[in-house]
Amino acid sequence: MSTVWTGLWLLSVVGLVLGRAVSGDYVYDDLVLVVDNPGLSDPLDFGRLLAEPLYGVEQGYWRPLTAIVLAWGKALGGAPMLHGIALILHAAVALQVALLGRDLGLRPLVAAAAATLFAVHPSVVEPTAWIASINDPLSVLAALLALRAHLAWRHRGATGVPRAAVTWFVLALLAKENALAILPVLLVAGSFRVRPALVAYALALVAWGLARYAVLGSDLAGVGAEIEGLFAIRFEVTGRLLARLVWPGVATPFTAPTGTLLPALLGAGAAVGFALVAWRTRIESVRLAAVASLAVVLPVAARVEALGPYPVADRYVYLAIAVWAVAVGEGLAGSAVRRAWVVLGLVICVVAPVSATRVGVFASPEALSRAGLADHPDDPRLHCMAGEIAFTTFRTTGDRADLARAESAYRSAADLLGQALWNGPEATRVVEADVGLGLAYCALAGASRPDQASAAIAAFERLVAAYPSFGKAWLGLGVARVSSGRRFDARPAFERAVELMPRSFEARVNLGRLLALVGEPGRARAELEFASTLRPGDPLVADLLDALDR
Repeated sequence: MSTVWTGLWLLSVVGLVLGRAVSGDYVYDDLVLVVDNPGLSDPLDFGRLLAEPLYGVEQGYWRPLTAIVLAWGKALGGAPMLHGIALILHAAVALQVALLGRDLGLRPLVAAAAATLFAVHPSVVEPTAWIASINDPLSVLAALLALRAHLAWRHRGATGVPRAAVTWFVLALLAKENALAILPVLLVAGSFRVRPALVAYALALVAWGLARYAVLGSDLAGVGAEIEGLFAIRFEVTGRLLARLVWPGVATPFTAPTGTLLPALLGAGAAVGFALVAWRTRIESVRLAAVASLAVVLPVAARVEALGPYPVADRYVYLAIAVWAVAVGEGLAGSAVRRAWVVLGLVICVVAPVSATRVGVFASPEALSRAGLADHPDDPRLHCMAGEIAFTTFRTTGDRADLARAESAYRSAADLLGQALWNGPEATRVVEADVGLGLAYCALAGASRPDQASAAIAAFERLVAAYPSFGKAWLGLGVARVSSGRRFDARPAFERAVELMPRSFEARVNLGRLLALVGEPGRARAELEFASTLRPGDPLVADLLDALDR
């Protein structure tokens, strides 16, 4: 089976099983990462795309290659284009899996079968159907190209410097920091006794680290701070992620650790088992797969506190699944080939429909919210997210049934806040603040009498008193005061919101509009022009600036 036919086959399989992802919308983190990210507003501004953090300095993610792909995809076609790019990248990764299998001695047809299993694995749906995870197929594609280039260099006698491998390794890092996991795999692939190769990889790593430091201002940005009592959770996350290689978990990216003893013990045992396999096996593909699994999972467990509320996610094991698919192909090449092919065929027929169904989870914010609540009905964050979605719908439709759904979801979240969240009391305060903000906005939207508007304003005032650094609460307070006719009282609230959230489009627009109303056109123009840089071409800003000119 030629490389061209293998590629066409894998592209067809990806399109058939995962293709409806193209019709999906922006969901969850996509809104912050793509829709409202001013850093992606101009795909030709390569200086900004290369030199700015992806989510902002506070998040500690410098992924310039990902930023370029997101900016161009957003400009050329929005969500459908980005979904299409993700599917093409996934098909390209699957092709590299097949070619890696050939490099390790598999027959072309067997390698293609193993790559097909990877292409339809249920745990690859999240990294391919969710735009915010597009960096995973992008970085893994470069990482596998680095591995294949390293193996080719080794087969040529391992002389000199593996320039192609080093180049692909750097590109993988520029797509996502997790690509560091390929380095131990390269080490296990051998020939690191050649000093020029070792020096080349080390220099590449140092250069990337220095560039990252220059952008973020810290070598530990995004790593997170130590939280006491997380040893059990680290082992639990390790086990749950390793389990995703074989038996996929829930279809949503909303799995939080429980902190209980049994999953921690199972996770520790799984890590030891994978380490023993890596140490004892003589089958190179299995050894590489075991090392890849530990290399992607252990760093996640080590920095679990920096990964947000849901550290157990399919996107973290995407590279490991790719390498394990090659190891499965090794099993197909054994003596019982026909039996193995029957088993593989049955597996593909079972897992492909599961994957096709999972794609629908990421079709829209509502679909993702429903699926998340179905899997985790006691999670206050997910109820809060459902409230935000319903309130956003209400702002578009004006249907008070949507407002009632939003308020009901926020109250459900408030009722569930009594249970401790695994990532500490500060995380609980964040959710409490978001719930309070949602209920205050619902009260304001539902106010039909002056006394009801006063109650909503009082709710915002209590919120900013309890969370003085919560910029969205100050913004809401300003909006509430303006809606009740208290323009001059709204000004300090908007100014505080801008101070706390200088890159907030809503805060800048509200302040600029208010300044125009109170007779300060100069300052109003400055705020509105700044807002236009955050969201170029926005019609509201254009209308407000035109009004200032008249």
